[in-house]
Amino acid sequence: MGSFQGTLGLPRRDNGASATTPKCELRYAGFGYTATPTLVLDTQWLRLRFKGSADGATLWVASATYSLPRRTAAYATVGQINNRGALPLSVSAGAGGSNPLAGSSQTGLTTGVRQAF
Repeated sequence: MGSFQGTLGLPRRDNGASATTPKCELRYAGFGYTATPTLVLDTQWLRLRFKGSADGATLWVASATYSLPRRTAAYATVGQINNRGALPLSVSAGAGGSNPLAGSSQTGLTTGVRQAF
């Protein structure tokens, strides 16, 4: 039987420099499961809300990492962000030209092989 790990959080922020959205909170929950010594599954949910505003975003992420011999691992991650109001947040941290239109959604996928030296 594998092992579970989890985390929860609710940080709040006051941003006096913003006249329209001076207060926000970020709720998050994350869970990890080590299914076998070579397979780790993770999921995370995050919700960003601004007090007194229609702006907000919800992000879901799921990933799997499979360890191969000799410090090598294959991985895959999928994420989806749903923006509300005037937010154009990107699922990929906003690399140039990657932000969606304000209030819309975006899905991203990454796969690869990692080698530790």
